[in-house]
Amino acid sequence: MNKFLIALALALLPQITLAANQLIEDGFKAFKDKGPTEAWNVWAKGGPLEGSRELQAQSAQFGQISAFYGEFAGYEYVSEKEISPSTKSIYVVIKMDKGPLFGKFITYKRPDSQWIISSFNFHTYAEQVWPPCVYSVCSN
Repeated sequence: MNKFLIALALALLPQITLAANQLIEDGFKAFKDKGPTEAWNVWAKGGPLEGSRELQAQSAQFGQISAFYGEFAGYEYVSEKEISPSTKSIYVVIKMDKGPLFGKFITYKRPDSQWIISSFNFHTYAEQVWPPCVYSVCSN
């Protein structure tokens, strides 16, 4: 019985990761198809930033960054860290025409089992949004 439960838990882990990561992927698809404002709306849906002034400010600030870094060209998944069974940090590189941006998403599994993005940040300097162990070698 214990072996069955362990196997079941291991089988479900990728689905949990996929649900949280799918939110991020959906936002980047919206970014590519409709621009950053739509991406921000996708990422904020159901979370504390939805409809907030902070969300509008982040979207406007990204427009300023785009003026220097050019157009969105894609993104790359870098890593993720499980903070708790209900909370994860996911780190990405946003590929722009003239250089990379660094992003961090905090995903949260609500009590109703729906994953949301509770916060997200982007910056031109990795150390502003990533902990050192994401971009350098760290020992445990």
